[in-house]
Amino acid sequence: MKPPIAQRGVALIQVLLIFALVTTLATHIVYRQSLTIATTQYTLQQAQGKAWLYSIEALAMADLALDLGGLSDEETWGEWSPEFALDAEADIGNAQWRIHPLQQRFNLNWLHPDADRPDAQAQLERLLELEGYSPAWAQRAADWMDSRSGAEFEYRLLTPGYRPSFLPLADPSELRLLEPQNGTLEPLALGEWGTMLPLWAPLDLARATENMIRALHPDIDQSHWQALEGVRRNGMVGPEDWLGLEIMEPFLEILNPDDFTHEGEFYLMEARVEFLEQLLYLTSWIHRDPSGEMRVYQRHHLPIIETGTTVDN
Repeated sequence: MKPPIAQRGVALIQVLLIFALVTTLATHIVYRQSLTIATTQYTLQQAQGKAWLYSIEALAMADLALDLGGLSDEETWGEWSPEFALDAEADIGNAQWRIHPLQQRFNLNWLHPDADRPDAQAQLERLLELEGYSPAWAQRAADWMDSRSGAEFEYRLLTPGYRPSFLPLADPSELRLLEPQNGTLEPLALGEWGTMLPLWAPLDLARATENMIRALHPDIDQSHWQALEGVRRNGMVGPEDWLGLEIMEPFLEILNPDDFTHEGEFYLMEARVEFLEQLLYLTSWIHRDPSGEMRVYQRHHLPIIETGTTVDN
């Protein structure tokens, strides 16, 4: 009778092994299904969040259309809009946005030799000093874009070595390459005074700051700024409204009217959306031509962060 007992023991072990294998497979299948569900949910939330961000971007472009018609509020430039609900019936989140005119700032690409602005470096040095930075940084920025500067030899000696592109700057992150050993002007330090635009982009006199105006020439002072403010209050029709004033006569041969405008074409839009306990953030660079046609030529998405975190420049 002993052999049958042994056979029953082997059969039991086989049944237990099969049961364990089936249980392991079932657990793995359930785990994979839960991952698939979570991934799908995340992907759907991402798609919905981006749709909301692009909707806010469209609202910003509509506001720029109002500005072209003279209907927008000049005091709201650079200020976050009031938060508004994404859905009037369902509490799924809120959003806000703001727009920065970019041509009121110093265009770092004016330093490029192809821009044909011989006074650009001196202007940037004065502006940096007025903004509380070292004027010497202007020389490094100019060398980075000028193939005749010999800067490539300095950067090739770094570890690891690299060479300047000698091309106009396209993104603020490129500033980190200018002086990696001792630190440099951080991209966000551009703040309200610096930007990166096409070489031809003129300065917007209708929105330029006092420091930007005073940096144009060492003899331009507060009286010239006050004259510009007066022109703005009376409704600026063109750069000649300011450049043609008697107080500006000493600068007629120095300041080129083609380097100025009173209607900006380049804008930075920031959108912030709180959606389903996530904070989504979009930065868009928008070009609006004189006819009012607009296009987004660059976008940056920030990684998703927790709701309640403040993202600001």
